[in-house]
Amino acid sequence: MHLGGTGQVGAYDLTTGKFVWGVKSDDSTLHPLYAEDGTHALVYEAASPRRPGGIIRFGPGGVDTDKQVLRHPESARASEYGMLAGNLAYANGRIVITPSFVNGDDARPAARMLSFAPEAP
Repeated sequence: MHLGGTGQVGAYDLTTGKFVWGVKSDDSTLHPLYAEDGTHALVYEAASPRRPGGIIRFGPGGVDTDKQVLRHPESARASEYGMLAGNLAYANGRIVITPSFVNGDDARPAARMLSFAPEAP
């Protein structure tokens, strides 16, 4: 089982309830997306004011096993950051992000949904 929070994601053994491994980030929020075979986790690293978000794969070695799966484009950073990672959906290598709130103010347009996926080979 993988649990996320502000700046950290951890894996716990469901049989014993004991902490197995975890990772932390000093400047972003981490959201677990998907557990691969119970040994690795795909984690969404939310955009910050300084860099775009992306998807990282972590394993039992924590930080030493990280692999960048998908880095979102810089051109989407402001819109992605403004969504505050409200709602996330991940399937078949694609992540869909929707805002945590919608203000309805036509004078301040904002993205309603972003979707990122790896380039086709």
